[in-house]
Order: sequence, then structure tokens, then C-alpha cells
Amino acid sequence: MLYQHKITGGIVEKISQHGEGVSMVVNANDETEYVNDEDLIPCVGATSEKIKTEEKNFPFDDFK
Repeated sequence: MLYQHKITGGIVEKISQHGEGVSMVVNANDETEYVNDEDLIPCVGATSEKIKTEEKNFPFDDFK
């Protein structure tokens, strides 16, 4: 799921949970960051758009 980071305003993807309230995320520049969960706002619209894009680019579509 994608989240908006409260401090930077950027969209990040949570990739793992580390301890209480700390998550590892990847930003738009593919840089890894550790952030507090309270600084993340779920971004449902961006997540839905990412899923649609990934479905369009699914590699096995070429074999239909």
C-alpha cells in the first residue's frame, strides 16, 4: 500500500515493519527510509492507480 509522508508530502510504499511504530519505506527515488508510522497517511487513490498500472504491464499479457 502507498502512503503520503506527513513531513515530506511524498508518496512512499511500506515494505516492512521494524519494531513498534517504525516502518521501512521506499520513496519515489527508490531510496529506503525508516519512518514513524504516525507520519504515514494511507493514500488509497495512489494505491488503486498503482494496481491498475501494474495490471496493464503484467508481463504475461504478451502471450494471449
